[in-house]
Amino acid sequence: MNVAVQHSSSSRLPPVLAVGGRFGKYYPEPERDIRKPDVVADQTLAALLKALRTFLHEEGSPYAAPTYKRAVSLAKKLRYSSTDVEKLSLAMAELQDEKGFEVMAGFFLSALINKGPDGCYVLHVNHLKVPLGNLCVNNVKDVTIEGDVGFGLGCEMKKGVIRVEGNADSLTGDGMRGGEIHVDGTVRNLGQDLRGGKIYQAGVLIYG
Repeated sequence: MNVAVQHSSSSRLPPVLAVGGRFGKYYPEPERDIRKPDVVADQTLAALLKALRTFLHEEGSPYAAPTYKRAVSLAKKLRYSSTDVEKLSLAMAELQDEKGFEVMAGFFLSALINKGPDGCYVLHVNHLKVPLGNLCVNNVKDVTIEGDVGFGLGCEMKKGVIRVEGNADSLTGDGMRGGEIHVDGTVRNLGQDLRGGKIYQAGVLIYG
């Protein structure tokens, strides 16, 4: 997917997916009609960024289960596709200096994926300063993650497949019940109370 994310001093929302010219090769409609999908996509991204910012700023429980539940409540109010979530993973770099970002953003992305309408998702995290923790919590989908991930990958995972094109930190698969985790690089260590599923490190089965 061709995604261009640029930061501007005049706007906190980066422009993404300039697809009008590409569509213009196939659709003879006037230019104003061709640009309509871009406007809708930008509005969706803006809504996702706003929800993530709200999630980061809200006071909540320090425990994982209620924090994830709060993220799910926000996700249920939003309308988005897997493409929008992928775009968010790129654009959310503008929020990475917010307090708790590397811990909380993972819960929010997990909720969006699990409650989203599609079966497959892609996340780009290799541009972030610090690897995100708590990615793919309670996972039930197929997710590809480009970049290293922090602690708690696939916590309480139920089904689906997580593919990490990078390394995974501690507590990988903590409380895992099903599905598969594939880490191309190294896994620092596994979580506790694993009761199902499989975990692979560089193609080698290390659990399951």
